[in-house]
Amino acid sequence: MSTYVFIIQRMTGLSRLLKLTVCLHAVWVAALLNVLGAQCAYAEASLVPPTITYYYSNQPPFEFIDEEGQASGIAITRALALFQQSNYKIAFAFDSINRGVDNLHAGRYDISTAVSPTKALQRQFLVSEEALYSINLSAIRKQATPPITQIEQMRSVAYAAITDNTFSYIERFLQTQHPLSKRYNVATFSQGMRLVELDKLPYFLTYLNERSDAFDETLTVDLLMELPVHIIISKRHPNANELMSIIDDQMSLREPPKGAF
Repeated sequence: MSTYVFIIQRMTGLSRLLKLTVCLHAVWVAALLNVLGAQCAYAEASLVPPTITYYYSNQPPFEFIDEEGQASGIAITRALALFQQSNYKIAFAFDSINRGVDNLHAGRYDISTAVSPTKALQRQFLVSEEALYSINLSAIRKQATPPITQIEQMRSVAYAAITDNTFSYIERFLQTQHPLSKRYNVATFSQGMRLVELDKLPYFLTYLNERSDAFDETLTVDLLMELPVHIIISKRHPNANELMSIIDDQMSLREPPKGAF
């Protein structure tokens, strides 16, 4: 074989190798672009992380930490059920009201709930179209104590209330005609009940999920009003609109809630 023919064959082999290398590189680049494109499409389709964090505080029997240190209560059960058939998981974060609200605004917590959201609250938070559940604002009293049939009566009576229960929509109304000098704050539900049982205060203003027969036989409950509890998301949350869209979609799939809880 002449030197010329050998060189030509050698060059032909190198050319084929070069072409193969170029083709493999093109395939690798195309595959990489497909992966990146899929990731970008997913990011555009869903900006919401797979785990949604629900902030809650000490509001028994609706939300509280149980004896095993777990999130518990009617609101917790309803929130779990809401996301049970979705692609999202829900995590629970316990915090004080002030820190919880700050963390909602910062996006460290995603969602929470509010009783009968006011217009002032709606200026800062998105509110779900449907209520997650409803609760009864009630006055617990002794059987012999005069009943509360209208909320206006609370203007002139002393009552206990859990510190975290602000009743802002009620107390704002009461304040227009009478200063709130007769409210006594307690830390827990049991403390409020105890004050009434011992005749220290005539009424315990609180939220109940239903009329209860589990109280002492000397006690009774006056139902003042039924109030809706909505899911809220801070308007400052980076994914506020996407989150609320998910919430409203999930709520639209639920069966209509029955009863006050």
